[in-house]
Amino acid sequence: YAEPMVSIKNPLSQSESTLRPNLFISLINNLIYNTRHFKPDIKAFEIGRVFSRKDDNLVESWRAGMLWAGRRGNTITEKSAVDATLLEMKSAAEDALKQMGIKKWQFAANTKAPYLHPYRSFEIRVGKDILAVVGDVHPQLLKSFNLRTRPVYMEIFTESLPTYRTSKIIFKPFDVTPTVRRDISFWIDRTTPFAHVLDVIEKTKAPYLKEVVLYDIYDGKKYGNDKINWTLSLVFQRSTGALDEEHVAASLAPIVKAIQDKLPIIFA
Repeated sequence: YAEPMVSIKNPLSQSESTLRPNLFISLINNLIYNTRHFKPDIKAFEIGRVFSRKDDNLVESWRAGMLWAGRRGNTITEKSAVDATLLEMKSAAEDALKQMGIKKWQFAANTKAPYLHPYRSFEIRVGKDILAVVGDVHPQLLKSFNLRTRPVYMEIFTESLPTYRTSKIIFKPFDVTPTVRRDISFWIDRTTPFAHVLDVIEKTKAPYLKEVVLYDIYDGKKYGNDKINWTLSLVFQRSTGALDEEHVAASLAPIVKAIQDKLPIIFA
């Protein structure tokens, strides 16, 4: 590790004899555990404290880490799903910085994360301050832990963020009102992408619609080989109070009409 390690005087075990200098240690162990239990496709994140030494003083910092491994996306809707890529993680890191009020940064060679690939990793900096490191996990580590996927990793150094924040962040409280779910099932052309169906639904601007999930796919032959049965789960929520049946019906009606008018479907 690039960071000076902090030893523990009375560790519970030899493997836990130092305080972690980064979040990578925890997240790669999470991947190793899941891989051994036949779950190699994960997206994991952690926000937590890390420890290092500077001039014989203990330094405690907060970090945010994320590790993606294996196939990305919804494997129900994307049967040809591919592994997560470095470019996608780079985009996620940039989006996260923008959300936290950072507008400008530069890219530099990786000097802080030797556990990442030497040629497929980089730092996001402002001047000499590191905001984040992003990269593929080092091939030697993958070989040592018998990991067959090629994970990508990101760690954000939160201690540097307040200095370079240029926009005000407004927090919107989470909705605490109960959600209402309605399922609709229909036969649709096999070649229709889920993204197209989602676009049709979103354009209705149906009130109270919170989420659309492709809940189930049934590959039956009722209408031949050209059509497949989908079940969509629609989640509704109102921020100012509970929804009654009248509100749900008013929100569901334009969705059903749009699906019927603009998509090649037959309702089940």
